[in-house]
Amino acid sequence: MAILDELNWIYFPKTQRMPKILDGVIDVFKENFDEIRTDQKKIKSNDVLKILIGSLKDRNFRVEGSKSKIKMPVLYGEKNIPSKYFEVDAFHEEERVVLEVEAGMALQNMRFLKDIFEASVMSDVDYLAVSVCNVYEYKSKGKPVSTYPYEKISIWLETLFSSDRIKLDLRGILLIGYWFWISEECF
Repeated sequence: MAILDELNWIYFPKTQRMPKILDGVIDVFKENFDEIRTDQKKIKSNDVLKILIGSLKDRNFRVEGSKSKIKMPVLYGEKNIPSKYFEVDAFHEEERVVLEVEAGMALQNMRFLKDIFEASVMSDVDYLAVSVCNVYEYKSKGKPVSTYPYEKISIWLETLFSSDRIKLDLRGILLIGYWFWISEECF
């Protein structure tokens, strides 16, 4: 079980050792954990990405900016020119790693499934790292609601990698959980 006020992570498939580049991604979150701890302040996924940008660039990741989007090709048309792209938060070209930084709606909107699908069909991507909240708190119809995206998504990934029914064209997925708190004022 995850410790909700700490950085948590798990790598899939569990039958393989995680590659070193993904250790580096975890280190990025560790180095910046006090700034991305959101139990004392409201912060969105784009704000988390802004905090991580320096550490990611130090590890040779290209990182999305307000004016620069990272477009990863998924389809090619005539003359092998990319005709369809998906945008990602960060990409390490040499190690073929995509990083997506999600917030509270990673579970409610099944955003993590979209991230998995998109990374699976991208050219030149072997690994996906997805960061989500350990806890997501909000008000619904005036009543407090707590969800646990990291734990729930971990169960989804365990099921996905344990099943013989779906085969992904990814070598692995790293799930990272960081603390998150949102009050009713955000809605």
